[in-house]
Amino acid sequence: MLENLGNLGDFVGGIGVVVTLVYLAIQVRSNTRQVEENSRLLGLQAHQSVGERCSDVIFEVAKDAELFEVWTAGFNVEEDRDPKVVERYGMILHKLFMSLEDAENFSEHDECVRDRIERLEIHWLRRPSVQDWWSRQRIAYSDSFRSKIDARIRNLKTGGDLTSEELPAG
Repeated sequence: MLENLGNLGDFVGGIGVVVTLVYLAIQVRSNTRQVEENSRLLGLQAHQSVGERCSDVIFEVAKDAELFEVWTAGFNVEEDRDPKVVERYGMILHKLFMSLEDAENFSEHDECVRDRIERLEIHWLRRPSVQDWWSRQRIAYSDSFRSKIDARIRNLKTGGDLTSEELPAG
């Protein structure tokens, strides 16, 4: 009789282990889906944030006639530019490039955000006045961002568009 009860206990215990394993598998699968969804949402928020921060800079320039004049005059790379215009133009670029550098944190794990940042960087870096500004102000940025932007400028000067696959490590 005791042996039968022992066998029954082993049987019930085995069923309990199987039920527990099935339950844990369902929980792991559910948790994995939730993590994937959270990652997707964070990627969307990062993508939106990159666009908003860069658009905010451009919007501020567009809505202020004086800033717009500074912006358009800043594209001129001639030696006779007004130093005040050069400085104000640089401040606008600084805000724009700080947004791009901050966006690097978002882009690390999201290809869509990384692609958007690359296109924005290349768009601005094609302008000689931006390259000129960068050569003077690059020290204000992190080593990794400086290396990346420097590599983009070198490549653009040789006629290419540098993407993340072609960037030096760092």
